[in-house]
Amino acid sequence: MKRLLLSSVAAFGLATTAMAADLPEPTPPVEVAPAPVAPVFNWTGAYLGASLGGSFGNGKVTGVDFGTPYSSNPSTSGVIGGIFGGYNYQVTPNFVIGAEADISATSAEGKSTIYAAGMPSALNYRSSSSYLGTVRARAGVAFDRFLVYGTGGLAYGDQEVRLRDTVNGGTVKSTSNRVGWTLGAGVEGGITQNLLARVEYLYADLGSESYGNSYGAIGLSAKAKLNTNIVRAGIAYKF
Repeated sequence: MKRLLLSSVAAFGLATTAMAADLPEPTPPVEVAPAPVAPVFNWTGAYLGASLGGSFGNGKVTGVDFGTPYSSNPSTSGVIGGIFGGYNYQVTPNFVIGAEADISATSAEGKSTIYAAGMPSALNYRSSSSYLGTVRARAGVAFDRFLVYGTGGLAYGDQEVRLRDTVNGGTVKSTSNRVGWTLGAGVEGGITQNLLARVEYLYADLGSESYGNSYGAIGLSAKAKLNTNIVRAGIAYKF
């Protein structure tokens, strides 16, 4: 009986060993690489870029033609393009402040033929600008790579006025440099960590200037106002 029991135990052990040998070897766990995390966009830093767009507005000119008062509101329009630069500081993850300056060449021009009751003749009026610049503060709300901002500050530029009496031949022609103010808003996005693109609107008011007899046109005077709306797109490199 004892021999039988030992034989049974030995046979069971051999069978268990054989079954274990047939089992597949355990596979080591596969290491899964962590998913790449996109870097958080940082708005802080200096930038420099270029912009191109259009300008349009309504000037206003009033004056006297040989004793007869007149008034007109000629429209102006043209292309505007130039360079801009500034610095942003990201105060919190969603709030950005900064400062910016820009200078642009412009082809803005307005023409009008002015008639008024009692005037001895019609007046040919022409107004044009060759440059416009601004120095502005900016503040906006950031949504990672997108920034919605408002802006405002100082505006400066020039205006050339030409006013000619078609009959008497008197002419006023002069260029003045003007200083005023500007307000606007825009949307900006980070294409990469260093490349920015924007669309922006600005309203600039450079006030009014008087022209007249001191420029050699006896009996002919003008007071011209200059304001403009600007819509432009730009691209910049953030350092």
